[in-house]
Parts: sequence; structure tokens; C-alpha cells
Amino acid sequence: MKLRYLHLHHYPPIRDMAVRFSSGSPLNRECSIRFVVGVNGSGKSNLLRAVAEVFLALADERLPPFPVSLIYELGRRDSREHRTLLVDCPGSKAEASLWMAEGFHWPDATPADRFENAIKVMRANTGPGPDGFAALIPRGSWPQTVPVAYPKAVLAYTTGDLRPWRSIWNRDQSAEGLQTRAGEADADSFDERPAGWTPAQEAALALPQTGGGEHPASGRIRRDVFGYGTVPPPHPAQSDPAQVRSAGCGPAAGLH
Repeated sequence: MKLRYLHLHHYPPIRDMAVRFSSGSPLNRECSIRFVVGVNGSGKSNLLRAVAEVFLALADERLPPFPVSLIYELGRRDSREHRTLLVDCPGSKAEASLWMAEGFHWPDATPADRFENAIKVMRANTGPGPDGFAALIPRGSWPQTVPVAYPKAVLAYTTGDLRPWRSIWNRDQSAEGLQTRAGEADADSFDERPAGWTPAQEAALALPQTGGGEHPASGRIRRDVFGYGTVPPPHPAQSDPAQVRSAGCGPAAGLH
């Protein structure tokens, strides 16, 4: 999955934020690793939680609880499964819509104002949109089941407090697929990598083995939360990058 553009409103402490995510790889590879970097308290985790909430709301057939527009790609660009999706939720079910264009993507250097203009065009459109976009969920029809719009998994990894993430996951009334693993029962929200943290200390921490995939019966997204303070997991194992679709960790947070 490639995140391309996010416009977020009224997601405390974020009032209004527009983010154009870099799309091209500096190594000229098919790479979708992205980083959101900032000092503690700058809103990195809030931004990632907002992205996770959009996908979980889609899977749970409900409206995101805040105004948001999100543009992202699923599938490799050189495959028949590639598609670009545009989620537009200005604030009510009557206004919300979901659009998809198969085999289309905006160029990597597309500026933020072009994404914003595309959102406005789709919002005003009553028929087929430009660039091959078609409404998966037309305005006035929210919500609907649309598995083609879901990433395979949503995974959050944090060194801080798990409670904000748990509250997001538990908004699904059945909490289907919820898995929570914590190294410390009472994680501190400020328990992140301290100043002077060394590569040797980082090497002592390893991501737990994760799995991913859609629930074939319901089309729901697998959702996992992993939290570790300063205690390493008892059985370190490498995670499979192919299974990870959204993750945040410590002072720097990455989206996959």
C-alpha cells in the first residue's frame, strides 16, 4: 500500500493538516516504506492513528469519527491488481464517498494542490469521475462492504501507551481479529527511546512475528497492536514486511 495524500480535520490535537506522502523510492525500487519523523509530542502517533481509523471504519462499515480525505494505492503498479482509491468523508454519511480507479496513479511528483483539487472534483461529481475513477460508494450510500478497498492488515507497533490504540480497535463492537501483546502492563505514554539510545540497545529489541490477511468470510481487515516498553519480547523474531501495512514506533513512525 502507498499512502499518497491525507487531509485531516479536528483530530485533537490536530486541527487541520494536509500531508502529501512521498511516493518515489530513492533507490529506484518498488518500495512503500514511509516515515513520519518529529520530536515527542509533535503529533506523529495521532496522524498514524487517524490513518488506521479510516481503514478500520471502512472494514467495520461505519463513518470515520472525524472529517478526513485519504488517497492511497493498493497493489504493485505493474500488476493488474493495482488501483488508486480516494476516500472522502467531509463529516456526514450523506456527504461521504469512496472512489477507485484501476491501473491509474498520479505521478510521484504530484503536488498537494492537485490532490486537493481531485478531492473537490469527486465531491462535486454525480457521475463517473476523471482519470477513470468510479464511485464504489456514491454519496448518500455510506456505508457499504468494499473489500477491494481494504489493505490486507493494519498493524500498530508502539513503545508508548497502548490505551489510545486499544480504544480505536475496540470501536469495532465485535473487536474481530484484535490481538494485543504488551511487554509492560503499565506502559508510560512517554516511554519512548531515550536520548543516547545506542544501536546495540536497539538490536536487543526485535519485532514480534506477525501475520496478516483478510478474513475471507467478512472481508474484514486483520488488526494487531504490539507494545513494548524497555523489556524485550521473550522470543524475538523477524517480522514479515509483506504482512505489515501500517505501523508506528517510538520517536520516528513508519507507514508500510
